[in-house]
Amino acid sequence: MGVWKNSKKGEDKKTEEQAVIESNYKVSDDEVEEKAESDAKKDIVDLNDVEVVIDKIDDEINKSENQEDKTAAVESEEKEKKKKEKPKTKQSVEKQHKSQGGYNAFDRFFISLWAVMVASVTTVSKGINYCIRKIFKHELPIRYLNAFIVILIVVLLVYLITVPVKLSYEEEKLEIYTNNLVAVQKSVGNDTDGNPIYKWGYVDKFGKVKIDFRYEEAKPFCSGGALVKVSNVENGAIQEYWVVIDGKGNEKSERYSMVGNFDKDTKLCWAVRNGKYGFVNTSGKTVINFAYDGAEDFSEGYACVKFGDVYYYIDKYGKKKSYEYAEIRSFNEGFGAVKAANGKWGFVNSKGKEVITCYYDMVSDFIDGYAVVCLGEAVGIINTNGKYVLDPDYKDISLSYQ
Repeated sequence: MGVWKNSKKGEDKKTEEQAVIESNYKVSDDEVEEKAESDAKKDIVDLNDVEVVIDKIDDEINKSENQEDKTAAVESEEKEKKKKEKPKTKQSVEKQHKSQGGYNAFDRFFISLWAVMVASVTTVSKGINYCIRKIFKHELPIRYLNAFIVILIVVLLVYLITVPVKLSYEEEKLEIYTNNLVAVQKSVGNDTDGNPIYKWGYVDKFGKVKIDFRYEEAKPFCSGGALVKVSNVENGAIQEYWVVIDGKGNEKSERYSMVGNFDKDTKLCWAVRNGKYGFVNTSGKTVINFAYDGAEDFSEGYACVKFGDVYYYIDKYGKKKSYEYAEIRSFNEGFGAVKAANGKWGFVNSKGKEVITCYYDMVSDFIDGYAVVCLGEAVGIINTNGKYVLDPDYKDISLSYQ
């Protein structure tokens, strides 16, 4: 009995322990379930937040796609318009411009100029291509030739703009040595009365005498020739004459009683032989026959000559270049002053055309584009267009030349 009771007590004790353990387990399970429910709720909240963010991203993507679609649609419409539009020709542009009010003279001029330039460049390109094809059996693309010609034109224009053109009436600079020689005068002795005798000769830049001092007068060299005055005793009489010499002092021409000066451009000089005027070059050769009754040096390509009682201009070939006048003066700044038979003065241009009417009683040469003119006792100033820049309302004018 005692054993059984003890065993029963042991079982009851064991049963109580199991109940406690089960109770503990039951608590833990409840806690686990509560925690699980709480976590699930949090997960649901987090998922909701994620869904909101995803919805926003989807909205942005949709907006971007819509914008891209709109842009693509606009571009597509523009392309379609360009395809449908016809290329603008000169006629279509003119038609459009006329509908907007029409061209003025300035617009028409530049449109015509542009059309002529394009046509000219294309024509030249085709011509060049034709030559290349004939010579090399090969053609170049027209667009390359057009580009090449345009570049050449631009370079030429830049050159003409940036490089000053030397005008014939530019101010001349002092030149001491020509042909490396300069004419100088010095005493070569005394005459019977003890007075010094002076003669001309030529020395180089080192002062070395290259042509002896034996001339009465000597002018500067020009392109290998110089004019000198010689005085010799011939047949018991003193003979004086002018002659052209070379760089060694050799006489290269006939003898002349009077001479002018060599022009640097034409290389010509007037001279007198047997009472008539003609023109010789620096080699001593006669270029324009001795047929005139008067002459002046060449200036700006023209010389004044007198034939009988009239005057006119000639070129370096002796060709008559103007009408006949009662009096004329050498060219200056592209204009020559001329006096008509009625005694009035005016101006001709380099073509011999009377561009400023013979209207004035007296005129000066043009200087820096202006000339002084007189009408009776009144004095004024005109420009190269013959327009007054100072009306002839004054007795005299004092000008400053710089």
